[in-house]
Amino acid sequence: MKKTLLLSALTCGLLLSTTSIQAKSDTKTLVQHQVSENKKAFRQAPKEILDALQETSLAMQNLQHHKIDEAKKYLNQATDNFNKALKDNPDLDILPLDESIEVYENLSSTEEINRALRLAQEYIAIYKLNDARAILAPLKDEMDIKTISIPMKLFPIATQNALDALNKGKTKEAMQIMAEGYNTFVIEEAVIPLPLLAAQELIVEASTLDKSKKEEATKLLDAAKKELEKATVLGYTNSKTPEYKALSDAIDVVKKEIKGKNIVEKLYDDLKNTFASLVHKSKTAKHNKAEAKVNAYEKKEASKAVKDTKNFETEAKKDVLSSLEGARLYRQNCAICHGIDGKTVPTGATSPLAGRNATKLALTIRAYRDQDDSIGTYTMHKSSEMMKEETIRLSDRQIGAIAEYISTLK
Repeated sequence: MKKTLLLSALTCGLLLSTTSIQAKSDTKTLVQHQVSENKKAFRQAPKEILDALQETSLAMQNLQHHKIDEAKKYLNQATDNFNKALKDNPDLDILPLDESIEVYENLSSTEEINRALRLAQEYIAIYKLNDARAILAPLKDEMDIKTISIPMKLFPIATQNALDALNKGKTKEAMQIMAEGYNTFVIEEAVIPLPLLAAQELIVEASTLDKSKKEEATKLLDAAKKELEKATVLGYTNSKTPEYKALSDAIDVVKKEIKGKNIVEKLYDDLKNTFASLVHKSKTAKHNKAEAKVNAYEKKEASKAVKDTKNFETEAKKDVLSSLEGARLYRQNCAICHGIDGKTVPTGATSPLAGRNATKLALTIRAYRDQDDSIGTYTMHKSSEMMKEETIRLSDRQIGAIAEYISTLK
């Protein structure tokens, strides 16, 4: 026979503390204190960077409406502002732009949470996943901090590259570059478990009590241990981790000392430091992940740059070879009449060849070779058998190389 559960997800909600809709004043104070600390620690980005971001946004809007000149104007302004900011502080790296904080408070006891977890497991066992989700969803007791940052090693370069693409008439490429630039923005999410904050505060409060108030201090430490257990039940820490075991054992040691000689100042300090370390570990944003994202993008761009460099080098080698071939062919076929430097004016000619437009020269030489009136801008080719004989064996590519070489002569 299948086991049936008569409790619905709604009923399960009633298993949790009905007072959860009202925040405890001490928790509110903790949250307000943490928010205040975060606001103090948050450093607003320099005005130039904020202005530059506004300008890149306006540039994108204008690109989408095909207002290219306006887009160029805003990208120019953004580039200037980024450059100024980097000049003022060359060490700018992953720079926070905005921070948002959301708080989820759960006032249920550890026992109530365990009951809810068992019920969720029973629902999962009979494949009622939606009911299980409804039970698990409220089991959050945390402060979520989301920070959006700009990678100053990457985004200003994207802005400059987009401007360069626009100046070359490559609108689609500019939009793609800007889109990739925005994708380099870093979103860091940190979770601060409220039970750990509460436990830390309880330990601090116990440490400030007069030594004679042993019973009160013991109650505060018991409450701190319960908050630590709650953090474990909710999955924020693990009872098998060294940090948890150290904290739990340390609380027991302090409680024992309170009942004895009450020499607990050093123990309290150690306990507070250990708790502060665990809270800091829990709330530290994924900065390494952010740096990994930036490094991965830089690696991708570097790989692309290497590929582009190789292509450039290949093309450059082709250009060098073409230039060398042009020089060789010129000396073999042209220099006897036009001079090594292209400045000799042969009989019947009107001006030296040196520095002339390569395209017109190539068309003219082909006209001599092919005896074709329709090619080039000159018609004197029919009267020159010499030119015909010197060009008849040349291919179009060789003629192009000669023309390019002559255009470089000054």
